[in-house]
Amino acid sequence: LLAIWTTLFFHARPSRARALLCGATLGLAALAVPNILVFLPVPLLIACRSPHGRPLKTGFTHTGLMLAGVLLCILPVTIRNRIVSGAWVPISVNAGVNLYVGNNPDTATALAIRPNQDWNRLLRMPFAAGTRSAADGDQWFVRRVAAYAKSDPAGFVTNLGRKALELVNGHEMPRNMSIYAYRDRSPWLGALVWKLGGFGFPFSLLLPFAVLGLFAAARRSVETRVMTSFVVLYAC
Repeated sequence: LLAIWTTLFFHARPSRARALLCGATLGLAALAVPNILVFLPVPLLIACRSPHGRPLKTGFTHTGLMLAGVLLCILPVTIRNRIVSGAWVPISVNAGVNLYVGNNPDTATALAIRPNQDWNRLLRMPFAAGTRSAADGDQWFVRRVAAYAKSDPAGFVTNLGRKALELVNGHEMPRNMSIYAYRDRSPWLGALVWKLGGFGFPFSLLLPFAVLGLFAAARRSVETRVMTSFVVLYAC
């Protein structure tokens, strides 16, 4: 949220300090959730635009400062990873396994794996195949996904479509546990999270209004376009 706010803050009145701040908030967010960086092209596009009366050089400067802000936050972690492991790992080595869990020939089984022996067994798969480091194991999972997409493109696309439907499903998908199992433990949870047939509160109610609001305001508000871009990019 802070990264989105600083993007809008920069758009309202571009300056070098605001460009650097925008990049830094995105960099800090990436340390927690690296895939937030899919949003980075949006503020960069805003920065490199050169409206009438503003020199093109200014846009390049703002773009560079945004990238510098991102790198200032990520580089210390990258250097630390290099010192500790001997490998150039920008943030972490869990991207490959997370990509694999949702994109493989048997995603139902992979998504059902819970932290413990089964998860550890999954993490050991690259080493059983001959990799020698966590960074190499990360790339091993990526190669498995690429091989799956190449060998079964129809299945790969079908799987993406299924996940897209789950993204807009009103049912709260469980991870390590189901939130519905704890409704009777809390009156607040019981009131705020419930299902009636295929209708799941609150998401089934909020999603249609959110989509209508985004489409209705998209042409009138830069703020809405920025937030819409984030929702679409992050969902993909």
